[in-house]
Amino acid sequence: MIYLIGGAPRCGKTILSKSIARQKKLSWLSTDAIRPIILNYLSKSQIKIKFPQTTMTTPENKFRFDIYSADAMLKAQLIEAETMWPGIKSLITSLIYREQDYVIEGVHLLPKHLKELTKSELKKNVKIVYLVKKNLTKIIRDFPKNKKEYDWMLPSIMGDAPRLKKAARMVQVKSEYFYREAKKYHLKVINTDDNFEKKLRQASDYLLE
Repeated sequence: MIYLIGGAPRCGKTILSKSIARQKKLSWLSTDAIRPIILNYLSKSQIKIKFPQTTMTTPENKFRFDIYSADAMLKAQLIEAETMWPGIKSLITSLIYREQDYVIEGVHLLPKHLKELTKSELKKNVKIVYLVKKNLTKIIRDFPKNKKEYDWMLPSIMGDAPRLKKAARMVQVKSEYFYREAKKYHLKVINTDDNFEKKLRQASDYLLE
């Protein structure tokens, strides 16, 4: 079985992935780790078009969300997800062909793409869930709680209320997208705004049932 966990940042994807991997004694992979592999095989001109976040430079002493809106970041991410999907799909197909169970998580797993898998001969080999957070106040509240996982944003936003709000807005905008798209394609989506650990157990139970 390939367990696919999509959704917005900071909604529990990595925590859930590690939990499933431990329970099932599987390997897990973030699509963030696949991104630089694909980048390495593109020309500079292709990278500019296919990975627009690489051109969204941030001046020294500035935070990315001081410069770019949450909507602009989402738009760039969607372009990158489209670029990466053929490679990700090939990986999933290869793992299934080799009868290797795996956990794959990431913001690049768009609902419209994963829906393709449920309409193919691969359907019986994949389980899919999306995690989101939609309440801005609660997202801001929960930002400092991420102590165990790698977090590139936290050092730049703690103690800076305007930046924290911008980062939280990014999570909200991406969550709204994933929630809307997951519902559109009839895929399981769980809001982890409240009762975070309980909701992750719910997601785990759904994947492992």
